[in-house]
Amino acid sequence: MRSGPFTCTWTPTLGALTTALAIAGCAPPDHPLVPVAVSPRYAIVFSDYGSTSIGLLDGDLSVVAEDWVTSGTRTPILVTAVTGDAVLPSAPLGVGLLAWINRLNADVVTLVDPTAPAPLLQLDVHGEGPATSWSANPHDALRLPDGRLLISRHNPDLSLVGTGRARGNDLVAVDLTTRAMQRVELGCDDGERFARPDQLAELQVDGRTVVLVALARLGDDFRTFGEGALASVDAHTLQVLDCAPLPGTVNCQYLRTTPDAPDHAVVLCTGDPFEPESRRRNTASVLEVSLDAEGAITIVQRLDAAGLDDGQVPTAYPLPIGDGRLLAISDARAEEVTRADHLLRIDLRAGTVEVIAESEPFTIGAGTYVHGGGALLIPDGANDTLIVYDIAAAAITDRIAVPTSTGLALVQIGQL
Repeated sequence: MRSGPFTCTWTPTLGALTTALAIAGCAPPDHPLVPVAVSPRYAIVFSDYGSTSIGLLDGDLSVVAEDWVTSGTRTPILVTAVTGDAVLPSAPLGVGLLAWINRLNADVVTLVDPTAPAPLLQLDVHGEGPATSWSANPHDALRLPDGRLLISRHNPDLSLVGTGRARGNDLVAVDLTTRAMQRVELGCDDGERFARPDQLAELQVDGRTVVLVALARLGDDFRTFGEGALASVDAHTLQVLDCAPLPGTVNCQYLRTTPDAPDHAVVLCTGDPFEPESRRRNTASVLEVSLDAEGAITIVQRLDAAGLDDGQVPTAYPLPIGDGRLLAISDARAEEVTRADHLLRIDLRAGTVEVIAESEPFTIGAGTYVHGGGALLIPDGANDTLIVYDIAAAAITDRIAVPTSTGLALVQIGQL
């Protein structure tokens, strides 16, 4: 992945702050968030996983603000605005509302209206419990019908194991006004492996709103894996409705609602990420699941990776497009020889996988849908472009360059 030069000099532009002078041991100056004149519709994330920048685009994918907030930004209530381990929520939290999650060792969810960035809301997801070295490692956030924010806390507090107390390895619902926090214990652990909730998706079934939760089911060292699973939670009562195993799978962390069926979702189980593709494929699968009115989870169809060719085993970022089809990426994690990233088109009903684009290793990132549907936007950090995939044409129809002055690579785009 490319990255720009880092020095200990500073010039008064927002982009120049980005790659944080933390790398060079310098303290960046204060730089407040500047209101934008146009309400943005997309956020774009550039990162080298040490420093991060977030830019803003309008509905036509024109730039509203380049590098609007960065790892060098300072405001009166933030110490580090955006860490190196920062992601956008998998679904927007409110129209025109920018949100990002600072994950491991930061444990903060930030929400801001870019047209009026003061005040800015920052939620510390540690919540209850004693002061320990524990990091909650929040992975996703979703807006509940009552306005609270539901956040997946991936890590358990290992210091509390066996004490009769617990925190982390759970969901928390946070009131955005009072900051009151309600813990939701999933009860979906698998022996010595913790449930480790990851991405969240809102489904609708018979007038009931249910949150589906992807479960990675990892041990305390992140290197032992249980059988993949999903949980379902009533969005109003926060009652856990189901913990459903996904037989033959490992590490089920990616989840998206299907656009053509609000009671269905697609989950990607990547297999053991520390194993090369030749072995990882045996526990990697893409599954479409459905919910019934009681929140019970059923596998509708699946494509197991065991029979796929090299370069076709999906590893991240599924985007369902209807009729059992989706896009995803395949990278060469854990391979002895690094290969190109592949953008895959998967048809669960036909049982087929097709490589439709390639890029440099580890540069195709997390995409989203265009507002109104009809196309997907997939980031390519090799050249900082958005790949436009037209759903009706079943083809890539354009590449749109997005600017940054930071030297960081484009890794994610999300809707606001």
